[in-house]
Amino acid sequence: MARVVNSIGIDSTSYNNNEADNVDDDTAIQSIFSSTSCYDLLASSTKGVVFETSIPFQLAFFALVEHDTEIAPVWDPEKKAFVALMCISDYIHALQICRVQGISMLDLASRSIADMLSSSAMTFQHPDFNAIDAEDSVHQLCLSLHRLNADYAPVIDPDNGHLVGILGYLDLVHLLDQAAKQHAPLFARTIEQLQIGKFTQIKTIPLTVLLSDVITELENNKDIIAIPIVDDNSTVVGLYHKLEISFIIKATDPDSVMTSLNGLRVGEALAMQEQQSGDTVTAVLHPLVTCNLHDSLAIVLDSMMRGRSTVVVCIDNKGKCLGIISIKDIVTHFLESR
Repeated sequence: MARVVNSIGIDSTSYNNNEADNVDDDTAIQSIFSSTSCYDLLASSTKGVVFETSIPFQLAFFALVEHDTEIAPVWDPEKKAFVALMCISDYIHALQICRVQGISMLDLASRSIADMLSSSAMTFQHPDFNAIDAEDSVHQLCLSLHRLNADYAPVIDPDNGHLVGILGYLDLVHLLDQAAKQHAPLFARTIEQLQIGKFTQIKTIPLTVLLSDVITELENNKDIIAIPIVDDNSTVVGLYHKLEISFIIKATDPDSVMTSLNGLRVGEALAMQEQQSGDTVTAVLHPLVTCNLHDSLAIVLDSMMRGRSTVVVCIDNKGKCLGIISIKDIVTHFLESR
């Protein structure tokens, strides 16, 4: 769990509580990003996971799951430096490569992280270690994530160069949610008023679609991080996130992982996800979080925070999908509204 400073700093020249003064809310929210440092977002105490390039790639994935984290830095002992970040989506991508190229799970299990980093067929989501200083502002963090099209950024101590943490979009949910609770008027506008999110050409998937087809769709379109799942009445009943791993965790052996990837349907994967949410197994979950057009930005951020999610599905009063809103959409809106 990330922490933020007790009081979110806002430039008094861009915000006051008198609505008659025609406050520029966007500018005030921008000042939150510029006045908060990356250090302020770091957890006060946390359990770190670091992988050496020599360890088995598959073992590293299950270590991520065991420690309930999506990402970890990769250390090269020969270079004596961090060289990349490994995340859960890298393993899902590797499974897709194995499926398409007919590579056995036994072969995959024998490969180290170094083998996968050097493989011409494999593409890591974060193949480089692009760090940001802990004293840099959250605004600079957001620009870096956007420029690199990355979900995470390692944070280093500018004085000694030591790694002090990794920040991502969920940390920005925490920041803005706390800001919304401290400065409610800034976040009172509705999703419809702000026009944040994607509301045209929205992809949805029925329960009967093959899991492998959905994963392929998510890999081919990097702008899509999740796809709403609908029933026969086009009612949203779930969300398939690019980091969904229930089908891997529930597999009884390595071969059944590939069997699931080849033959499992989304409805079955959704049932696995629901079952897993009630288990004691530690895993990264991405539950369905919904909102409507008339919800305020504060409500949307609170829903994201409660669901520990970076994406919400906007639905109508019949439960049909209208659009998708991600924390990346929200951040981009305010960074570009200058």
